[in-house]
Amino acid sequence: MWLTLDGSDDDGALRVRCAGQISQAHFPGPTDPLLDLLGPDGHALAVRLDLGEVVHVDSSGVGWLVGVHRRFQEAGGRLVLSRVPPVIDQILRFSGLDHLLHVERQPV
Repeated sequence: MWLTLDGSDDDGALRVRCAGQISQAHFPGPTDPLLDLLGPDGHALAVRLDLGEVVHVDSSGVGWLVGVHRRFQEAGGRLVLSRVPPVIDQILRFSGLDHLLHVERQPV
């Protein structure tokens, strides 16, 4: 998984682009890659995580998304998933996580 800081949106949320496979087996190190990118106070920010270039998510990746979401809530920040590929959206809907996580739906 690769994360890239991609500026900020009009609403002030930082855009982070995610690419590759969301799996803890593919994390670059032992720490949270999102926190490594954003810094120690990163969970207190508003972040839009762009999943448009993600090709696969496994159960450990889903667990990471849930854990990161929880850490953002606890720190007073907000994590929004955007440009969610259909296969990942289907996993989130099937598991009921689309009601827990903030998922930005694209207009049809």
